[in-house]
Amino acid sequence: MNIPENEYISRLRTLETACDRYRKICRALAWMRLIAFLGIILSLYFALTTTTVMLFFMMAAAFLILLLIFVFINVSYIRKRDYNNRLILLCKAELKALHFDYLQFSDGSEFTVGTHAFSSDLDLFGHGSAFQYINRTVTFMGRWQLANWLAEPTTDPVEIVTRQ
Repeated sequence: MNIPENEYISRLRTLETACDRYRKICRALAWMRLIAFLGIILSLYFALTTTTVMLFFMMAAAFLILLLIFVFINVSYIRKRDYNNRLILLCKAELKALHFDYLQFSDGSEFTVGTHAFSSDLDLFGHGSAFQYINRTVTFMGRWQLANWLAEPTTDPVEIVTRQ
């Protein structure tokens, strides 16, 4: 059985290695885009200053196609790198949570309802609350749904099982 901390550390190392690889690929693609752009400029310059206009315009078009391909590939690697960065932040947050540091998670204070019968007694929302302890949501709608489930609990066993 793997200890959760070791699992997160292993994932973190793997993600950081992949992120470094994506960063290097993006850097290489930046140089390739620069070379393609300079190729376009030089081809247009020679097309306007020499007698073989068509050849240099075709070269400029080829460099433009290369530039667009490099941009497309670069965007896909940037997305992968950004996704990995978000996963790295998630792993680091979960490592902190394993050491009982939950303060980096949203506390749900925006969902505090003063008229609710027991939310302040049970510390459902706010700093150091139950919401902050179990919250792992990333969107407002996810936080809202979790807050709704805490503030309006169900007694239906089937519904409880589906919420888990």
